[in-house]
Amino acid sequence: MKNTATFIFLSAISLLTPSCSGDLLDIEPQGVISDEALNTPDNIEGLVIAAYAMLGNDHYSVPNQLWPWGDLRAGDAYKGGDGPADIANYHAMEVFSTLQPDMSAYAPATLGDLNDKKWTRLYIAVSRANNALRRLNAIPESEFLLRSTRIAEMRFLRGQYYFDLKIMYKHIPWVSEN
Repeated sequence: MKNTATFIFLSAISLLTPSCSGDLLDIEPQGVISDEALNTPDNIEGLVIAAYAMLGNDHYSVPNQLWPWGDLRAGDAYKGGDGPADIANYHAMEVFSTLQPDMSAYAPATLGDLNDKKWTRLYIAVSRANNALRRLNAIPESEFLLRSTRIAEMRFLRGQYYFDLKIMYKHIPWVSEN
C-alpha cells in the first residue's frame, strides 16, 4: 500500500512538471488596451466623448442635476411619483426628515446612499476628464489637430464636475491628470 501511494504521488508530479513552462504564463490578457493603443487620435476622441457622456449619463435616483439637493429642499420643486415610497430619499429631503430616523417608515436616517452615489459618479467623471487630458498631453499637436481645443474642453468639464462637488460637499480632494 505504501509503494502504491508513492507511485501515484511520483506519477502526478512527473505529469505536472512539463506543464509548468514559462510560456504558459506569458499570455496577453484579453480585453485590455495598452497605453500605446489608446494614445491615437481616434481613441483620444473616444475618451473625450466618454468624459462628456457623464453629463447625460444619469439615473432618476442619482441625477446629474442638483435639483434634489437644491430645488427640492427649497420647495421650488416637488418630488412627484407614486407616493412617499417612490424614491424615499427624495421624499425625506422634501419634508426635511433626513436626520430623524423614527419619524416615518419613508424617512431614512441618512442620505448616505444617495450622497455616496453622487460623490462616486462625479469623481468618475473627473477621472474620465483626467484620463483624456493625460493622453492629450502625451500626443503632439501635429498628430491631433484638435488637441488644444480638446484640452480646453476637458479642463472646463473637469471644472464643472469639481464645481458640483464643491457645491455639494464643500471640502473636496483635488485630483489632477498628473
